Amino acid sequence: MSRALQTILFLIGISPDTAGAQDRHWIADGIENDALGSVDGGRDVNGDGTTDVIVGAFQAGLGPGKVLVLSGSDGSEIHSLDGDSVADGFGLSVALCGDLDGDGFSEFLVGADGDDWVPNDSGSAYLYSGRSASLLKVWHGGASGIRFGYPVRGLGDVDGDSIGDLAITARNDDTITQDAGAVFVYSGASLAHLFTFYGDFVQAQFGQALGAAGDVNADGYADLVAGAPFDNDNGDRSGSAQVRSGFDGSVLYSFAGAAPIALFGSSVAGAGDLNDDGHADFMIGASNEDTTINDEGHVVVYSGVDGGILFEYFGTQPGDKLGNSVASAGDVNADGIADILLGSIKDIRGQNAGTAWLHSGRTGLLLYRFDGDSDLDYFGTGLSTAGDVNGDGLLDIMVGAPYDDNGGNASGRVSCFGGSEVYLQIDPNRPREGGAITFEIREGTPGGLAAIFVVEIEQAPASLLVTIAVLDNAGRYGFSSTVPPGLAGIDAVFQCFASGTTGGPRQILASGREIVHFR
Repeated sequence: MSRALQTILFLIGISPDTAGAQDRHWIADGIENDALGSVDGGRDVNGDGTTDVIVGAFQAGLGPGKVLVLSGSDGSEIHSLDGDSVADGFGLSVALCGDLDGDGFSEFLVGADGDDWVPNDSGSAYLYSGRSASLLKVWHGGASGIRFGYPVRGLGDVDGDSIGDLAITARNDDTITQDAGAVFVYSGASLAHLFTFYGDFVQAQFGQALGAAGDVNADGYADLVAGAPFDNDNGDRSGSAQVRSGFDGSVLYSFAGAAPIALFGSSVAGAGDLNDDGHADFMIGASNEDTTINDEGHVVVYSGVDGGILFEYFGTQPGDKLGNSVASAGDVNADGIADILLGSIKDIRGQNAGTAWLHSGRTGLLLYRFDGDSDLDYFGTGLSTAGDVNGDGLLDIMVGAPYDDNGGNASGRVSCFGGSEVYLQIDPNRPREGGAITFEIREGTPGGLAAIFVVEIEQAPASLLVTIAVLDNAGRYGFSSTVPPGLAGIDAVFQCFASGTTGGPRQILASGREIVHFR
């Protein structure tokens, strides 16, 4: 940090001992036609004390698929596994399961719903040792076409033995009726079958969306949430979702989509205890819901204590399909409450580039918007916490873009982004001379001081003050300006610094670095 910047920070009462960022820590690119983009993280696979991640490339090798377990600290490869046969879809769904065998390494679960153990897409799921990547268990679908293995999830402890348990969906299971779907729950300790939950409507595909709900009813057992997006309760493909008890399998909550073709239940996830009432909360997406415009999408965050609505989010333009994916981010801003990740298909950068929206679990307000790079990336299709990969005390996140082309056509990309105690968003990030540019500081300390600086110009360090502000009662400040002439062709990096307290010695809160490409 330059002496000039240190001097300015001192004058406004902020210590220059910075920490935290929403920067991209690292990226992993697939190769031609891999479709790398399914993600899960937040557990230590290699026993180095840092959380790691698992990513899937279900089209790798022209369809067998591939899975990579990557170091959270730098994205380097820990394990690499390939599917067996063309069109297996190995890695379409992946999960880190925690340490099931007590050796200090997290195991991992991989679905291959196109596997032909019983001919024609019966599907399989594979459990591997985190220590050695050796196969611990394989489960096979019992009938042709049931697509066992999509999705797979680690659930937490549903049976009270202090070992995390597992769930595997067969989305086209026909036990009750055609393609109604089923979710199979297995003990993480013995790998024995515990429960099966069945869909009960034709082509409902119960369990196509599946999540670890946490302890929703506060009975000491982890629960699960499952969606049936093609259920017809309120008309064709209105969708539905259930929260099931991990203790006895009973239905804790059941919800139905509001209208035909809403696809309510197209995504589900546990959210953590957002309102600090001792009950885990949960969220459900309806990616095709038309509340005010066509296919805008809708996500509802529900209270675990009574099923009431805590927060609601709606897409902002036709075809957004907000709720295409949802996930808990963990506590990325160090306020003691887990935060929320939402995925949508559309983006300002292009058709179906994709967006990931990070919201505060405490206030529900937007913290940051991550955008896909180009048309048809489908950025935000894969979402997950990464755990604290860099040891800064802030949880980080994973975002998958399965059809990103940086490594070749439809190669896919997974990005690891850092958590932060304060966020700076600049729009657009490719402004033209004479055009508008907007700066917004989010999640600072209410009433605290904040400053935005240019910290780099054309890759050279800089310390140019943009503005000093007092944050409002929500810890926010924003302003718009016109891009002056003479900046075309210049890349500049901006960063926000905000005081962590309103009196006495002040700890710094530092945002990630925002890159602006002036045109």
